[in-house]
Amino acid sequence: MTSPPFTVDLLELAADVALVGAPRDDVASEILATHSLPDVFARLAAVPTGSKEESDLCVFLERMFATAPGATLLPSAMPYAEAGLAAASPRVRRLACAQLERAFAQLATEPSDTDDDSRSCVPDEIVRELIETIRDPDPGVAAAASSALAALATTVPETINPIVARLSDFVADRREPATRLRAHALAATLASASLRAAAAVAERGLRDELLHEIEDAGDPLAAMAAMELLAELVEAEAADPSAARALATPLLPKLAKAIAGDEEEDSDRNEMNEGSYTEKKSDECAKEDNKRMKSMDAIDEKVRASAVKLKRAFAGSAPGHVRARAALTGARIAAAVGSKGSIAILGSRDNDSLLSFLQALQRAAEDEDDEVCEAACVAVGTLAETL
Repeated sequence: MTSPPFTVDLLELAADVALVGAPRDDVASEILATHSLPDVFARLAAVPTGSKEESDLCVFLERMFATAPGATLLPSAMPYAEAGLAAASPRVRRLACAQLERAFAQLATEPSDTDDDSRSCVPDEIVRELIETIRDPDPGVAAAASSALAALATTVPETINPIVARLSDFVADRREPATRLRAHALAATLASASLRAAAAVAERGLRDELLHEIEDAGDPLAAMAAMELLAELVEAEAADPSAARALATPLLPKLAKAIAGDEEEDSDRNEMNEGSYTEKKSDECAKEDNKRMKSMDAIDEKVRASAVKLKRAFAGSAPGHVRARAALTGARIAAAVGSKGSIAILGSRDNDSLLSFLQALQRAAEDEDDEVCEAACVAVGTLAETL
C-alpha cells in the first residue's frame, strides 16, 4: 500500500501546509479523505487559544477551502462556521467569517435554474449572528464579517432588507461609535453594489444619517470617516450623473460649513451682546432699577460667555485636520461629478451647492491654520484640473 504524500499527523500536516502553501487538488482530495472536516474542527476546538497549533490549523483550513475539493465542502461546513462565530479566539472568528464568505461565493456559482433553492439554504440564524459580529471588539473580525455580509447580499438579495434593518439599529445607537461607523461603511458598500440595496439604504434613512455625521464636531474621527464614505459613494455613482448629483447637492454645502469651522462664533457673540441693558433713568426708582438690571446684565453676560464656550466645544470648533479633510473631500466629490458633465447643474442659479463650497475654499485659502490653507489650495488645484 502506497503511503500518502503527506504526514498523517494532523498538527504536523497543518504546520506544513501553513509553511509551504495550499496543496495540489489531487493531494487536497487525499488530505480531506484522511482528515474529515469534523475531525479538523474538533481538533481546532481542543487546542489552546492563541497557540501556534490554533494558528496552523486556521491557515490549514483556509488553504484547503481554497482548493477545488475544499470549495465543494464549503456549504456543508456552515454549521462549523456558525460555531466559530462564537469562539473565544479572534483568529477562529475571523476564520469563520472568511469561511462563510467563501461559502456565499460558492453559492453564487450554483445553477440558477432551480428557483434559487440552493441559494436559499443559508440559515437565518447564521445571517443574524454574522450581522451581530459587526460589533465584535476585534476590528479584524468585524471587517471580515462585513465582507461576508456584502458577499451574502450579492448572492442572496433577499437578505438585503434584514441586513440593512439591523444596520439602521446600529446607526441609531450612539453608544457604540465604532459599530456605528462600521454600519455606515457596510451600508455604503451595499448601496454601491446594487440598486436594490441602494433603495433599502435610502428607505431606512442611512444616507441622511451619514450626512449628519459630518456635522458632529464632537466626534472628529466619525466626521472624517463619514466624509470618506460619502466621497466613495459619489464616485461609485458617477456613472449615473443624476444619482451622483442628488448626493453631491446636499453634501457640498455641509462640507462648506465644515471648512468654515468656527468663523461664525464671533458674530454670534456680538449678536448676543447687542441686547445688553444700557439705559439709565434720572429718578431714584430708575437708579434702583438700573442697579438691578446691571446685575442682571452681568449674569446674562456670564450665560452668554458660557453659551459661546459650549458652542465651541460641541458645535462650531472643528479641528484643523477636519476642516482640511472637508476641503479635500469636497474637491474630490465635485471632481467626480464634474467628470460626468453634472458640474454645470451643481453651479446653476437653482443649485448653489458648488458655489457655497467654492466660497468656503476661497476663505480657507487665507486661513491662519497652515493645514487648512494648504488643503484648500490643493483642493482648488484639483478642481481646476477637472473642471
